[in-house]
Amino acid sequence: MQIKHIIYIFLVLILAVSGQKASAQDDKKSDRQRSFTRDSIPELDLNRDTTKAETKRKAKAKKRIFYGKKCKKGFTKKGKREKQVIETFWYLKKFELPDAYIKDIYVFDMKDRKILERDEILETDKTRYKILHGPYKRTVGKDPVEMGIFYVGMKHGRWEKFGKEFILLDKVRYYRGWQRDAEITYYDNDKKKIKEVLPYKYKTLQGVYYLFAETGQVLVHGKYQDDKKIGMWVEYFAENGRRKKETSYPKDLYKGEQFAPKVMNEWDDNGNPIIKDGKPFDPSQKVKGRVPGRQPVKRPPSSKKKTTTPEKENTPAKKVEDKTDNKTTKKTSIIAPEIAPQPIDTSTAPKAKPTKEEIKKRLEKKMR
Repeated sequence: MQIKHIIYIFLVLILAVSGQKASAQDDKKSDRQRSFTRDSIPELDLNRDTTKAETKRKAKAKKRIFYGKKCKKGFTKKGKREKQVIETFWYLKKFELPDAYIKDIYVFDMKDRKILERDEILETDKTRYKILHGPYKRTVGKDPVEMGIFYVGMKHGRWEKFGKEFILLDKVRYYRGWQRDAEITYYDNDKKKIKEVLPYKYKTLQGVYYLFAETGQVLVHGKYQDDKKIGMWVEYFAENGRRKKETSYPKDLYKGEQFAPKVMNEWDDNGNPIIKDGKPFDPSQKVKGRVPGRQPVKRPPSSKKKTTTPEKENTPAKKVEDKTDNKTTKKTSIIAPEIAPQPIDTSTAPKAKPTKEEIKKRLEKKMR
């Protein structure tokens, strides 16, 4: 009876444990059901689903292509050792004209091997100049001095200048030649017709200024430095777009000679000069070598062939006979008068070579 009692107790304990496990599983199921029946979306870990995308190799960016344009790398060196200036840059493989409104165009001069800043680039310049496009860096010794990027010859993005120990001195943002911080006014409320571009930088005028007509034609453009005009300022006629006036200012406020602004060239509506090279232009002024209003006298080109004059009557017959060969008659047949044919002197004619039979006869005569 004791054994049966022990077995019975053991079975009761087993049933109790199994009941507890079943209740625990039911509690877990209820918790899951509660979590999925809520209004809020549960956070899901989707990293497992994106493993394939991460394992794929990223396509390498082509190093010689910037903004979808193929480029070539170049560099320039100047000076030696600690003062050596090195410029590394990229330029377009295929020539492309920059924006016509931008007056700060940067190119690489293939002839002089240096970077230049130009006001305008023409189609005829493609044999000499390469348009800068891509990253640019200038260093003095081992220290970087200026860094930026070009877009078809125009400054683009962020440009920085550094001093000693890589201290940032200046930074300017551009968008394809236009300064980001420039103040722009418009003719219309939709801001589609630009009127004026004031290149402000730290509340001072620094850079290229533009004044446009309502039609979009440029009326005035020039450069500012610390709120003062520098370089050449150009004015245009609104009707036909021709140049009206060119006024010269000092190239730099802190370098070179300082002088008052001077009108260098000026034209009327028809393009006729009023002022030329800083002086009033007189249309009636004489030009060296000809009278004004007359065309220069055109002279026939001098012939290289020398014509021979006919022989005088007193000259001996031999000289006349010697000069009457085929070569001289071809040259003088067009200009020289007709000369009567002279009898050929057989005494001066070259003798024919003896044949083999004649040579044998001569030898036989000598033997006799």
